[in-house]
Amino acid sequence: MEFINLLSFNTLTIAALIFVMGIAIGVVLFYILNRSVKTRMQKALGQLQDEIRTLRFAATNHLPAADVSTFPVNVLLAENDEVSQLVAQKMLEHLGARVTCVRNGEAAVAAFADAQAAGTPFAIGLFDLRIPKISGLEAARSIRAQESGRAQSTNTTPATLIALSTNTFDDDQSEALNAGFNAFLIKPVILSRLAEAMTIHTTATRG
Repeated sequence: MEFINLLSFNTLTIAALIFVMGIAIGVVLFYILNRSVKTRMQKALGQLQDEIRTLRFAATNHLPAADVSTFPVNVLLAENDEVSQLVAQKMLEHLGARVTCVRNGEAAVAAFADAQAAGTPFAIGLFDLRIPKISGLEAARSIRAQESGRAQSTNTTPATLIALSTNTFDDDQSEALNAGFNAFLIKPVILSRLAEAMTIHTTATRG
């Protein structure tokens, strides 16, 4: 009888310990996950604040009001980061562009082809080099291949392709230019430099 009571006591003790350990593990996991989420949110918020400050500074100091809306053209923006996409879109719209956004390289190539077929081609493409599915470099090569295939039958001006990257290495810039990009911009983008890069298109069409 005493053995049974002891066994029952030990079983209850073990069950209680398991229950307490489960709660403790749950609390620790909640703390870790909550801290991770909080860290990501703080990082995203900090990035957003930096981008907003960049946009405000650029709009105020780098582009006179008289020069706004000088690029009323169709622009394709390929950027998978939501914050960066929003900031770049607002900059492009501030410059008068009609902006279409995609989030990966495959969608960018398809969008260029569809727009051309519809008779409303994109004059400018703004591609982050690290977009998913296929990179910005591969997307640029595919678009240049599309243009080469049409060159014999149509007399159209090639699109101006602008690369976006956080890398500042000369090799990255050279690789982008070799892939078919016309310009290379370092992120975060400054409005005046974006306008300067877009001028490549207007210069080409006037020439």
